[in-house]
Amino acid sequence: MARSTTDEFDWENRDYHQDALVDGFPRLNIVNYEYETGYRKHLVKLLEKYDWDVSTEVWDDNRNGRVDIFAEHPSVGCIGIEVKRTPKRQGGPISEGIAQLLNYRSYTYEEFDVDYWVLAPGFDVSTGPGGMPSERKKQVQIQLQMILVELKMGMLVRWKRSILFGKSPTPRINPRHPEYFDEADRRALNETINGRSWDAGEYEAGE
Repeated sequence: MARSTTDEFDWENRDYHQDALVDGFPRLNIVNYEYETGYRKHLVKLLEKYDWDVSTEVWDDNRNGRVDIFAEHPSVGCIGIEVKRTPKRQGGPISEGIAQLLNYRSYTYEEFDVDYWVLAPGFDVSTGPGGMPSERKKQVQIQLQMILVELKMGMLVRWKRSILFGKSPTPRINPRHPEYFDEADRRALNETINGRSWDAGEYEAGE
C-alpha cells in the first residue's frame, strides 16, 4: 500500500474481505496500518459504535501534552489511551508511548477524571498457523505488558481484542462489551493495580 503524503489512512474506503469484518468493522488483529492516524481513527470509530463517549487530541489543563483518546463508559469509567504505530515491533515508539503516558498521568484535566491509562501499540501483523500471532510477536507483547503492569498501566492487545492489566484472573476490559465490566470487576482490578509498586532498583547510568 502506497504511503500517503498526508499521513492519513483511508480506512473508510479501503476494500476488505467480508471475513475480515466484525459488525462491519475490520478486526483489530488482522488489519495493518501504514500510519498511526489510521489506527487511531479505527479505534475511535470502534469505541463510538460500542457506546463509549470518545474525545480525541485533548490537552491537559496547562497544555503540557495532548492525549490521543479519552474514552468513557458508565460501566468502566474514563480511560486515557496513547496510540502508537510500531512497524516491525520497533522499540522507539513503545518507549515514547510509555514516557508520554507517565507524563499524562501526572497532569490534570478539567473535564476528565481518568481511571485507567492504556497503551495501544499497533503491531504489524505477523501470524502463524491458524491466524494466531507468531510466537515472537507474543513474546514481545508479553514483555511489554509486564513493563506496563509495573507502571500500573494497561495495554490494548489487538489479537485478544481486550485491554489487559496483567495475566488472568485480573479483570480485563472488552472494548466491544464494556457493559460486562461490573462493579466487582472494577473493585478487583483497582485492588490489583493499587497493590503494585514500581521498583526502579539501584539503577546507575551506564548499566
